[in-house]
Amino acid sequence: PPPRKIPRTIENTREADETVCRPDDEE
Repeated sequence: PPPRKIPRTIENTREADETVCRPDDEE
C-alpha cells in the first residue's frame, strides 16, 4: 500500500486502541 495509507492506519489503530482501553471515556 502507498505511504498515505500507512499513517491513516496508524491513526485508526490509535483511536481503536484508545476506544478499547476506555470505551466509556467518550461514549
